[in-house]
Amino acid sequence: MILPETPQLEAFLAVAEALHFGRAAARLHVTQSTVSHRIRALEEQLAVRLFERDRRRVQLTAAGVAYRRRVATALTELRRAERDAQEAATGRSGRLVIAYSGAITTTPLIDAVARVARAAPAVKIELQRRSLADQLQAVLEREVDVGSSFLPLPTTPPELVARPLGVAKLCVWVAEDHPLATRAGLGLAELGDERWVLLSERAEAGFAAFVERRGGGGRGAPLLVDALDAAIELVRRGLAITVLPAPPIAPRGVVVRALARTTGARIHAFWHGPSTGPVRRSLLDALTDVKPRSAATSIRGKRRR
Repeated sequence: MILPETPQLEAFLAVAEALHFGRAAARLHVTQSTVSHRIRALEEQLAVRLFERDRRRVQLTAAGVAYRRRVATALTELRRAERDAQEAATGRSGRLVIAYSGAITTTPLIDAVARVARAAPAVKIELQRRSLADQLQAVLEREVDVGSSFLPLPTTPPELVARPLGVAKLCVWVAEDHPLATRAGLGLAELGDERWVLLSERAEAGFAAFVERRGGGGRGAPLLVDALDAAIELVRRGLAITVLPAPPIAPRGVVVRALARTTGARIHAFWHGPSTGPVRRSLLDALTDVKPRSAATSIRGKRRR
């Protein structure tokens, strides 16, 4: 069966609504003979008469009434499908999955995500907090479009492409009533008497070693947690401190202070190189334009009531 063409359906719907071939032709910006030709061709294809017409009036037949109900819906869906295809091809719609580790929410990656969201509001953007090991696996399996981490990247498979995004200033996170909350210019050496909370190897392989290489770790064995939220809660209650990149807004009851005399954490984004789609390409293009933001000296969360 040969399906009707879009111009035939548009001509039918225009005549069905106007009940006049001349007005239908004017609406479609074509000649009246063109409309008549399209209607005749459509009726021949369907083997039914859609209109009763004489010199004085045009009316839908019973077949025409039934056909009109379906055609209006079909044309709406067809136009929507055309628009969706065009937006997907240009990166203006689709799905973008971005993974990050720890508190990495102030990087150029997030700035680039914001740019994509503003430019293409139809793109569904999903942010997932994952360990670096989980991210690498998910990117390889193409479950995640772009991953990011402030931890050193291990030897990566050749399929992955990595790009440095800048350096995140490391900060100490303490409870708002902690004696260190009002201290400026803190260095890791001054935190040696504090109890630390660190992400466990299961939650973030390499995180403890990352802190220790910079002279951190504190007294005694650190508290180990599997989730950043748990670490923040222990800090908020004054049971421990931790060191992480600065967040955009400090959690309630927590003060975040930039560390002095400490090298920052180099942030990387990485993705599966051979499978760049238009949506992900729009994100990678945005990454080349954004600049790293400098970390604040001190960020204080809202006071607990």
